[in-house]
Amino acid sequence: MDQNEEKIQSEEREFDVWCSILFNYTKEMCENPTKANKWIFDRASHDEWVLAKFPKHLASVKAFNEFYEMTGLDIRDYDWQSHVKTKDGKSIIVHQYFVDEHLTTAYDFKNYLLYLYQIKELSIDKIKTLIAQQRLCWITKEENKMLTAKGYYKHRTSPLSAYEDCGIEIYQKVQENLSNIMQENDFRMTRLKHNRAITDLVGASEDIIARREFFDNLQKYFDNFYPQFVYKDNFVEHFDIYKGNDISLSKMMVNTRVKKGHLNDISVYFGDKNAKEIFDQLYLQKEEIEKELGYKLFWDRNDEKQATRIGRFSKWFSGERGEGKAKILQKEFVGTYNFDLDEEKVANELVKFYNVFAPKVKTILKL
Repeated sequence: MDQNEEKIQSEEREFDVWCSILFNYTKEMCENPTKANKWIFDRASHDEWVLAKFPKHLASVKAFNEFYEMTGLDIRDYDWQSHVKTKDGKSIIVHQYFVDEHLTTAYDFKNYLLYLYQIKELSIDKIKTLIAQQRLCWITKEENKMLTAKGYYKHRTSPLSAYEDCGIEIYQKVQENLSNIMQENDFRMTRLKHNRAITDLVGASEDIIARREFFDNLQKYFDNFYPQFVYKDNFVEHFDIYKGNDISLSKMMVNTRVKKGHLNDISVYFGDKNAKEIFDQLYLQKEEIEKELGYKLFWDRNDEKQATRIGRFSKWFSGERGEGKAKILQKEFVGTYNFDLDEEKVANELVKFYNVFAPKVKTILKL
């Protein structure tokens, strides 16, 4: 056996071991979620690209041309760890200048593994097939920022459509075999179906199912009536909206939360180092803001923590909590909702909040 054959056999063994490990960690995440090592599962599901079986890199037109101008080389021949020399003799690490981007996000890939296991369709061979359907693409840092700004950082219904939406053109796209990239029909199950699978396996509550169904309906409403907004939900309790490059979620979050099958609140949330400054500046405009919205708000400076919240709460929130903020709400605050999980009314409230607060926050932050 020559060295090349030995190398191929060694790579085959490594690939089999990796897929077996990934299957076992996926199983553990589903069957023992409180004991499973989530960090290892995340790393294993993210780093499938290191395998020899992974297809060749793609590149955006911009990344290809910029790299060629720098080095005279084809960026698709290099991976995240590669060192190359520029035309002027400078040694560089490729990933310091360009982004090695997963077309199917690691987030979508690992959630699909979990979903397949839950519906009893995951196997080591299936994992091998899925890894063969992954592609990496070198893009510029500006293109990567656009993907994030448009809400494609974690989840993409269709990777190729996400690229098109961000104006990212794949170099020599016609010659590349892109037909087997994980697409919408492969893994875009409804979250309701996903959570029913979880319920069958680990006994998730009916509350989760109801919340997911409402968030799915809310997403559809935004798609149809507010396409200029990007939405994000954390699969737990809140649903956030924002506009492309307007204000990042780290600066300002407009969201709604659902608990115990009820609408909890709609609010604007500030969580970074500027939270208190933003809150105090907005509080000076309290009367103007409440007049614009048409109702009083609950202003929570939350001095014990960095984060602050300004919102409108439901009757359920003020009636069920009994102590703390709820007691204050009952005493001082009459602007509770007269509706609950109505996607049209909730969507309209979220957009109203965003349109009132965003210009003021941008002025405060000088954006």
